[in-house]
Amino acid sequence: MTTPAQAAPPAAPRARGFSFLDAASPGAPATPAPGAVGEVLGDRFELLQRIGRGGMAVVYLAHDRQLPQPAAIKILCERHPAAEQRFLDELDILGTLPHPHLVHPLGCGRTASGHLYMAMELVRGDNLRDRLLEFGPLLWREALDVGIQVAEVLAHLHAAGVLHRDVKPGNIMLLSGS
Repeated sequence: MTTPAQAAPPAAPRARGFSFLDAASPGAPATPAPGAVGEVLGDRFELLQRIGRGGMAVVYLAHDRQLPQPAAIKILCERHPAAEQRFLDELDILGTLPHPHLVHPLGCGRTASGHLYMAMELVRGDNLRDRLLEFGPLLWREALDVGIQVAEVLAHLHAAGVLHRDVKPGNIMLLSGS
């Protein structure tokens, strides 16, 4: 018989979280990118050009043949089960916790080579890291506006028990015309 002092602690729920892709950092290992320009994923998304790369994925500009409109296609480079589960968690979070300041998913699947991909709305603009490097610090009103929007998204995610895990300027998009 187990006494309360000997009882095993309750199992912690599996953490949910995700990270967005940013441009590859200098010195990042050069691994072949999954996907190829001209490839059509799911009979819907035609890859047009590579537009970004991070530690775990590569992003392509694509043409969505169904809607028709441009899309961003994030293809996971790894085929490890843990990496694939985090990628699927990200897709689930984006699909079930919509927010005006989070990208909207359009679909998912596997490439011909078996890599997972996620199709998302294309967000036109620059990431905050590139903006800061090119033009220096934001004006205080701009910084406040960006900070409020980031805080709103994080509060939305945290209320649902989700951790972003990779909040940084390279993962914050500034919309064109903003």
